[in-house]
Amino acid sequence: MSESVVYSALTAAILAESPALSVDFLAFNTTVLDFTGHVRSLALLLEVSVGRLDIASALRVARSRVKVPSRTLLVLISDFEEFGSDAPMLAGWRPWRPPG
Repeated sequence: MSESVVYSALTAAILAESPALSVDFLAFNTTVLDFTGHVRSLALLLEVSVGRLDIASALRVARSRVKVPSRTLLVLISDFEEFGSDAPMLAGWRPWRPPG
């Protein structure tokens, strides 16, 4: 999982440099942490610890931040070692799918 944290922080830092993008950075294990204000600092890598994952919770928090769904890109970088049942994680993706 630590590789996922490194890739996530680097990707967020690169994307945050584009003036056309608004980047939120949510780190998660069994809780969701908001590191949005630290995206431009690679020190972010030192602030995130790894452990068991609750991807479904992270998806719920991310969905609550969406203002314009048609202009939203969700990037989830994970090893998908989900804690507990996979059903909540898979159900968490359903609201992201466009209707039809």
